[in-house]
Amino acid sequence: MSIAFIGLQILGICAVFFALALLLNGDGSREQKMMEYFLMGALIQNIGYLLELTAPTMEAAMVAVKVQHLGTMIIPVCYCYFIYIYCFEEAPLKALKLLGLIDAVLLLLILTCDYHSLFYRYLDWETTADGHSYLFLEYGPGYAVFIICATLIPYVMSLRVLIRAKSRRGEDAVDRKYGLILTLSFLPVIALYAYVTKLTRAFDFTPVVLGLVLSSVVILVWSRKVYDFGSLASGTLLNRMSDGVIALDERGRVVNYNPASAAIFAGLNSRAVGRRVGEIADFPEIVLGEDVQNEFFLGERYYQSHVEQITDRFGVVKGYVVRILDMTEVRNYIEEIKQIRIQAEQANEAKSEFLANMSHEIRTPMNAIVGLSDIIMEESKGRKVHDYACDIKSASRNLLALINDILDLSKVEAGKMELVCTDYHIKNIVDEVINMMDGAASKRGILLKCEFDMSIPCRYHGDEGRIRQILINLLNNGLKFTREGYVKLSVGGGPGETADTELLHIEVRDTGCGIKEEDLGKIFENFSQVDAKRNRTVEGTGLGLSITRHLVALMGGTIRVESVYGEGTTFILELPQTIVDRRTLNEVPKEIVSEEDEIKTFQAEDCRVLVVDDNLVNRKVAKGFLRPYGLMIDEADSGQKSIECVRETRYDIIFMDHMMPGMDGIEAVQRIRRECGENGTLPVIIALTANAMEGVREMFLENGFQDFITKPLDKKALNETLKKWIPEQKRQEPDTWEHSVEKMRKAKPAEK
Repeated sequence: MSIAFIGLQILGICAVFFALALLLNGDGSREQKMMEYFLMGALIQNIGYLLELTAPTMEAAMVAVKVQHLGTMIIPVCYCYFIYIYCFEEAPLKALKLLGLIDAVLLLLILTCDYHSLFYRYLDWETTADGHSYLFLEYGPGYAVFIICATLIPYVMSLRVLIRAKSRRGEDAVDRKYGLILTLSFLPVIALYAYVTKLTRAFDFTPVVLGLVLSSVVILVWSRKVYDFGSLASGTLLNRMSDGVIALDERGRVVNYNPASAAIFAGLNSRAVGRRVGEIADFPEIVLGEDVQNEFFLGERYYQSHVEQITDRFGVVKGYVVRILDMTEVRNYIEEIKQIRIQAEQANEAKSEFLANMSHEIRTPMNAIVGLSDIIMEESKGRKVHDYACDIKSASRNLLALINDILDLSKVEAGKMELVCTDYHIKNIVDEVINMMDGAASKRGILLKCEFDMSIPCRYHGDEGRIRQILINLLNNGLKFTREGYVKLSVGGGPGETADTELLHIEVRDTGCGIKEEDLGKIFENFSQVDAKRNRTVEGTGLGLSITRHLVALMGGTIRVESVYGEGTTFILELPQTIVDRRTLNEVPKEIVSEEDEIKTFQAEDCRVLVVDDNLVNRKVAKGFLRPYGLMIDEADSGQKSIECVRETRYDIIFMDHMMPGMDGIEAVQRIRRECGENGTLPVIIALTANAMEGVREMFLENGFQDFITKPLDKKALNETLKKWIPEQKRQEPDTWEHSVEKMRKAKPAEK
């Protein structure tokens, strides 16, 4: 029997050694350390008891008993602490420390038992029937304290925690084998009871049973943690994550964490497991706030936290997962993007300001050139100088078209380009464009062709001005790059998406130099001109096709290009337009429209007008355009002078230049409205501006103006504006512009 029991004891020691070996590659957590401590205690206890079994004398056996109790005192408190950690319960550290202190006192009593009888009252060396000698002990009052404080209380605490964890009936209770550990924990208690009550007089099964149970618990826990594939996979993934992850139980205590989170929080280490996360050094309380997402700074780094609840299948909250994302680089990148956006906005504002200034600076002399050309043309009909004036006006209009291209591009890039839709006759627009471009084609010796599908409807609803601009751009592009042959404009149509729409099909074909295949994608870019070496003599800004593409897209249409290098190019447009008149072009081939020469003017001799402009030539142009109406015209060369004039005289209309040195037009109007009484509140004030940027109209209307006219002045636009603001009772018999000019020559109204 003694040999078999010694073999069993050796088996227990081997089991403890095996369990300790499993823990060699641990993560250093408190859970692991507690397992190492109680296994070391079990190892010392079992080795001590093995020495007691093989002791030849009573003195040697007593030394072995003291060694055995050295291990016994370690096990209960460490095992109890481990159970609390494993079951995610908050350990009663003060109680455990008190029990540890009592164990230390009891160990001192055991080590000094040779000098007193407090722990062992009687010792004897007995021999069994088969010749095995063993130590017989009768216990004193110290042993009762040992049983209660060093054994019973820790184990009762452990069993209570295991029973409570098992009673949760959640998935984690099944997964973590609480029931099995609870069952195993009862076995050492049974063995101890058998020995204390002398059911096993010669042999104490408590050390070997305790060693085997503790080894089984460690193997059960650690094998699941280390060898379970799911745990390995999740652990590997967790450890390799660059974001911090902290697992908490339902009470906010740390259950697990990954290396990334430990790198963020200096206080997050193996000792933090089982403690409330708020107790960890540097851990901000805001992370556990009510909001799911929080942000905080730590160590000059910017972090973002996300808290997610973990529930079981019954919906019971079992804990939380806190994810800590290092957003420093992202935040820096966002700040850089913000700075770039601010710089881009500033650059865009600077560009808009530059374009506005450029528009003003160029349109101001252009107003003089175009306006004086008009006046010369009207006053010199039949003379050779009339032809010169026509050439000057044509050249100035071409220059004005370039300016408008740049301004249109600015509007498109700002997303402020708007369509002005009206009813129009498609053939009228095309014929007008062909007549306009025919002169340029003839000068180049190029044939300009035009053909229609006469079965398409005659009238549509759309932006005729933009359609005209698109056709001019495409025809002008074809003429510039064609040295011989022809440029052909074809207009057709097909059914649109609805019964009320037509898909206009427009082709512009030329026999020019063509475009290389690799350059086809570049022709619609801003300021782009492909094959620059070959076409270096071709004039232009490179904006026409870019603006055309934007206009087509704004109308909901498409444009594409087909080209064979050296043979020619074809631009193909498809524009959806609303049908207004379903009669075909065969039925209504042309619509009669009024010509510019037939502008119907009127006389308003009782109307007094003030023209304010710092530029003398501009004032001359404005007066020249206004004289045919028989108006009484005054002029002022500055904002301050205009205020003085308004104080002295009541005007019906004031034409106010926008940009003037010293006091600009807006400030002058504000002072006129505020300081000049009825003389300042009654007149209609119309802005004369060379600024054609988007938003100008709103700016004027918000600052006391009623209307505005852009420079260069246009006779038709001016006539419509005067009709709008001069009451009918002050207007006299309609007349033609030519007749008004003749009357003006004979009798000029008084001017200041």
